[in-house]
This record gives sequence, C-alpha cells and structure tokens, in this order.
Amino acid sequence: MSSETAPAETAPADVIGSLVRQLTDELRQRMEVSAPGGLVNNGVVIGGQHLTAGGPEKDDPAPAHGPVRARDLAVRRRRFVRPAAFDAGLSVLETGVLLLAGAPGTGRFTTALNLLAEGHADPRLCQVDGAVDLARWQPSRDRVDGYLVMAPSRSLDLRPWELARLEDRLARAEARMVVVVPRSPGQSGPPRADFSAQVVHHEPPDSAAVFGAHLADLCPARDRRERLLRSLGAEFTSALLPAGLPPRYAARAAEAVVRLSAGGGASHAIVAADLARAEASALMARADGDPEVLSLVLALCVFGGLDRAVIEDRAGALLTLVSVERQRTDDGRSSTSAPADTGGSGRRPLPELFRSVGAGCGPPESGRSGGATGFFWPAVADGVWDAVCGEYAGLLPVLHAWLGGTGTDAEAVDRAGRAAARIAVRTGGRTLELLGGPALFTSPGSVLVAAHALGAATLDPASAESAYRVLRKWSEDPGTAPRTAVAYACRSGTGGLPAGRALVLLHRLTAGPYGGAALAPAVVDTVVERFATGGDADRTSIVHDLADWARGEDSAALVAALAVPALLEAGRDWFRARLLADRPTRECVGELVGHALDETAGHGPMRAALLAWCGEAARTGQGADALDELFGQLLETGRPGFLLLLLWFGRSEDTTPGKDLAERHLKTWRERTPALDTSTRHDG
Repeated sequence: MSSETAPAETAPADVIGSLVRQLTDELRQRMEVSAPGGLVNNGVVIGGQHLTAGGPEKDDPAPAHGPVRARDLAVRRRRFVRPAAFDAGLSVLETGVLLLAGAPGTGRFTTALNLLAEGHADPRLCQVDGAVDLARWQPSRDRVDGYLVMAPSRSLDLRPWELARLEDRLARAEARMVVVVPRSPGQSGPPRADFSAQVVHHEPPDSAAVFGAHLADLCPARDRRERLLRSLGAEFTSALLPAGLPPRYAARAAEAVVRLSAGGGASHAIVAADLARAEASALMARADGDPEVLSLVLALCVFGGLDRAVIEDRAGALLTLVSVERQRTDDGRSSTSAPADTGGSGRRPLPELFRSVGAGCGPPESGRSGGATGFFWPAVADGVWDAVCGEYAGLLPVLHAWLGGTGTDAEAVDRAGRAAARIAVRTGGRTLELLGGPALFTSPGSVLVAAHALGAATLDPASAESAYRVLRKWSEDPGTAPRTAVAYACRSGTGGLPAGRALVLLHRLTAGPYGGAALAPAVVDTVVERFATGGDADRTSIVHDLADWARGEDSAALVAALAVPALLEAGRDWFRARLLADRPTRECVGELVGHALDETAGHGPMRAALLAWCGEAARTGQGADALDELFGQLLETGRPGFLLLLLWFGRSEDTTPGKDLAERHLKTWRERTPALDTSTRHDG
C-alpha cells in the first residue's frame, strides 16, 4: 500500500466526485486487510487474505494494516497525555525496536503512535500485519518514519540474531518500530528474557488528565472550558473520572460534555445519564449473540461493588442457565440444529472480559479473594435494565431463576432482590409473579430474594400495586415458602411497607387457615425488626396490634407471646417511658407481658427479659419505678403466669435482682387472697 495523500480540493460543481472521495476516504479508514504470512507493506500477500470493513475502537483498535491517517495521528498527538513510562520508551526506541507491554484498553495504541511520531513535524507511520514473520519482514521502499505492530502472533518468537537483523534493516530505512504486546492472563506471555532490554511496561495515564487534554482540544477557548467545568459541579471528577478509568472513557466524557453543552452548560447528572445510556446500548449490542458478555454484564448490574469472586461465580451460573435455555430453544426449533455458541472451552480470560465491558477491580481486601469490582460508571446498569426489559423479555424467566439462586449472603441477597424490583418497575410489576412457584422456591436464598424484591417493589409507584397484590396472594398460599417470603418482605430493611400494612399482612399469615407454629419464628423476627427500627408511632402501633393478637385463639396469639420478650430487650427505655406516661399503652404492655407469662413457650423468655431489666435497675438505679408499675398491673390482672414468676423469685437466691420487688408484690397477692395455697411447688 502506498502512503495516503491528502485529498485535493474540489470545485463546487464537482459534488459527486467530492462525495466519492469522501466515502472512499472513510471506507479506507474502516477497512482491515488480513493477510497472514504476507508482507503487506511491500504489496506481497501469500494466501488467506480477506477484507473486513468495520469501525475499530478509538483507544485500542483491532489490528489494522497500512498507512496511519495523518488526520487521525494529528488528533491523537494533540490529545495525548504522556504516561509514566513514555521517556523510558523513547530511550529504548533509539535502538530501533521497542516492545510496549500493556493491557488492552489502556491507551497503548495512542502511546505507541506518539512514541513513533516524537521528534517529527510530519511523521509518516504505518501499521504492520500482526501475523507477519518479523524475521523475514522488510521495511517499505517508500519513506516511513515508524512502524507499529499490534497484537503480534509471531514476533515474540524472534531469536536474538533475528532481532539484531530487524534493527539493522530499520536503521538502513531510517525508521523505528513499536511492537505492542499484551499483558494479561490467557494471552501471549511477556517477551522472552533475551528481549528484556527492549521491553517497557505501559500503564494508563491519569483519567482526569486525559479528560482535560481532550476537552482542551475540543473546546480551545479557556473561558468557555472554565464555564463548562463549573456547570458540571465538584462531584463530576470523582463520579465520572474514577481512578483506573481507561483513557477511552475519559475521552468519551469530554466529548459528551462539549456536545451536551452546545447551548450553554450541562450538569453532571445530564452528562452522566447520557454516557450511561450510550455505554449500556453498546454493551447490549455486544452481548447480543455473546452469552459470556451478556452474563458478565448482568452479573455486574446486580452485584457490582462486591468481591470479584462473587461476580465471577454469579456470571458463571447465569452463563450455564443461558446455555441450557438456548440449547432447549434450539432443540425445539430443529433436532438437527447446531448447539448455541456459549463460550465452552474457548471462553475468554476473565480479566480481558472485565476490561472489555468497562469494569474495574479494586485492590483485594482482607478475607476477599479479589477486590471490589463494578462498572466504572455504575449508572450503566440502569440502561442495561431498560434494554433487558424492552428487547430481551424472553430472558426474564431465566434471569429470575438465576436471581433466586443467589444464596444466603445478606448483601448478595439484597442486591438480587433489588435487581428483581428494578425489573418489576420497568415492567409495571408484571414480572413479580416470576419470583414464585415451586420451581423457584428451592432454597432459603430464593425465599429471601423474593422477599427483598417484593419489599423493594413497594417503594416505586410503578410496581407498588402489583407488589401488594402478590403479597396478599402469597399470604394466603398453602405453601410455607411464599408465606415465609411475605414475612420477610414486611421487614423495614427490605422495602417500603408501612408498619400498619406490614402488621396486617403478618397477622394474616398467622391467623389464616394455613397459619401455624412453623411460620412463627419468621413472623416474630419481622415484628421485632420493625419495632427495633421504627419510631415512636410505629412502636406504639405494634404494641397495640400485638395486644389484639394476644386476645385471639390462633397462632397469632403465640406469636405475640414470643415477640414481647424480644421487644422488651430491643426497647427497654421506650417501655420504661410508656409505663410511666401513656395509660393506653401501659395497659397494653401489662396485658402482653401477662400473656407471655401465661404461655408455656413464652414464660421462660419473658422471665429472662424481666430479670435482665431488674438487674439493670439494680446497677443503675433507673427503671425501678417502671418495674413497680408493671408488677402492679400484673398483680391487678391476677395472671397465673405472673404468680408463677413471683413464686420463682421467692425461691431464688437473696442476691437475685428484683427479689425484693417480687416478694413485696407476692405479699400483697397473699393478703388479697388469704385462701390461696402457696405451699405447692412450681418449677416456673
């Protein structure tokens, strides 16, 4: 191929000729010639060659061959930010050949071009086919200042004398060469020790500096740049230019700022949303037909920010489900159709996949196998969910089955549940039904995920009505799993159910035809959690509702008896204040404590809770008056469980906290009921 020449200016009348030249110029930019074993720059190809038209990525393009466009090179030089190893690269390049080792997507292509262009006002650079045998390769007869080889397949096999001959050929041609070699697991390893003097390791430059260089080129007027930066706000850099951000993302951010600020200034939120939409669209275009990319992107959307091992595990689980589903679909279409390509033995290295989808991994933390991993721009997940719910609806059943298999880790379960809720919001709540059924309720983790999803779905008006409908339906389901999911969905930490609606659902679970002791622990846990995290109004409502439950003859009465001791432990100060100031609540508290003491399952825990209260009062001198008020109420009601408590105190050691208080009330009891035979022993 000959070097590219600048297109001649055209007369206004030669419109068609101008268009043809522009299209030809654009096509030349996008074309790739593949000629394995050929000497492209000498015009010699030996079989296997083909032509591909496409647009490579700006930052680290797919291997191309032929002259580097002067216009593209000029732009890359203006916007270039020197990485730390640039000067070292220049020094090595003086020998004729530099091996630049770096990971894809780190700006190594742009760095290589600038290394070759350094010192030239009008450099002529050329890319060489990576499949070429550099031991036999010859420089072009035309003037070329530098050659760039991307992703070589054979160059690392050079022997020392072959490298020396290559350097000699380049010296005679007054040219230099940069060979960009990968540095990531699963690709060609580092160059052999014989080449150590030629190797320079490339690391990407600071993302904020890259952004600034692109912005300065796109918006030369300094005063306008300053206005744009002010409109973005102080949080822009930390949110959209995090540490480790690949250069191409910083470049996109600068382009978006200038484009969106055409009419003045664009806020940080507007730019972030625009970048996220574009990135999500590009990711889903790549994921279409590529199960590996699809699985990793969705795993990052759900579990982004967690340990990399978690994301890898969940991505692998989704890839398996997608593979099975695609195979089933293919079998349904034709018994002779070939299996869907799901990666299999040819799966790409995970670090490469993570970089390719715009995800970064932080340093490992104690107890973790890897660092926290997620999208550089977390808002990308919203765009992905929009695409999944709109264009990939057939994937939703598989996706919900995958979410249900998350496990029992609290943080992972919460992420999975909230992901299901986001899907529900985008589908008007229709997908919430996918959370249930015997096929999905296969583990405690699936129940917890369903609970988190339903609870979170109540927070958004778009899905709240459907979420409440499913909660009511499941609360009357004969199966234990869906009703357990309802119990946990009523927790305040799960979603947005008000305490009143949560208590109605919880009562329905225990008082309905399928209520029973099996569900009591889950309901008790939820009641206690709502009380512990609630404000004064919620706590008052819970105590009054439990008092109503205690008057029944169903499982709800048992739940009330089991919950009261835990409530007392969770909010002793609150109970102390209410016993002295709020008569309606004071009466409910006395009724509940007496009810718990009367129940066989509740007597022991209630006695332990009261004993702990007495111990605190003895140590601090606080709460004795509230205890005296509570014991007085219990004495008035004549509860048999309270009498057993007093007798237990009477038989206890003299050092037992609360013994004096109990003996005083026991004496009053005996004075009021002289015929009472208290000689009978009770174990309490």
